[in-house]
Amino acid sequence: MSRPNWRDENRQVARHFGPWYVGVMKDATGSYSGGLCGLAQFGFVAAKITVLFLDIPNPAPSRLECEHTGNGAVDRSAAIVR
Repeated sequence: MSRPNWRDENRQVARHFGPWYVGVMKDATGSYSGGLCGLAQFGFVAAKITVLFLDIPNPAPSRLECEHTGNGAVDRSAAIVR
């Protein structure tokens, strides 16, 4: 049997936490809209964390990394690092 990866573990947490949170918010507010709005806010917070703290390198070379050939063209082959 294989070990479950982190995505499966996150799904299991979400399967438990999502309905529980919606139920708690329904009991507190009397409507499902509070729970659904709360779940949407958790999604926005997760997206912000991903954008702000996840370091994804840009595959395109910057202008400073490219060499100019003198005739106005840019030689991007010098910026490719392998």
